[in-house]
Amino acid sequence: MPVSTCWYNEEQQRTVLFRYEGITSWDQWFDAIDHGHQMMQSVDHPVHTLSDFTGVEELSMEKWIAQMPRLGMAVAAPPNLDLVVVAGLKGLPQQIANVFSNVYKKVHMVDTLEEGVALIEAREQEGLTLD
Repeated sequence: MPVSTCWYNEEQQRTVLFRYEGITSWDQWFDAIDHGHQMMQSVDHPVHTLSDFTGVEELSMEKWIAQMPRLGMAVAAPPNLDLVVVAGLKGLPQQIANVFSNVYKKVHMVDTLEEGVALIEAREQEGLTLD
């Protein structure tokens, strides 16, 4: 499966992990986001997202810029969404994510999944406040 969505820690249910192994369509991307939203709506506390692209060699999806408004609405949708962390995104998709971060919602870019987990754990230590 190109995209899997699960709780990073099933017991705590504070971080939705999106693990990308390759994406062949925007529909797959948005299906994963919709599943993550359902998970966030199942709890009544702030939730982070951690998107893991570290195993992806290249994203071949077309028309990245054309999808930005749809992505912006998707990320803005859950009222309990706190940190948005992306690990391992490279090249043009990373540049577009940086623009997205300035226009829609802050995206914290890290190189590894471990750095993403550490960033979220630091946020948990300081106490949750929605961005």
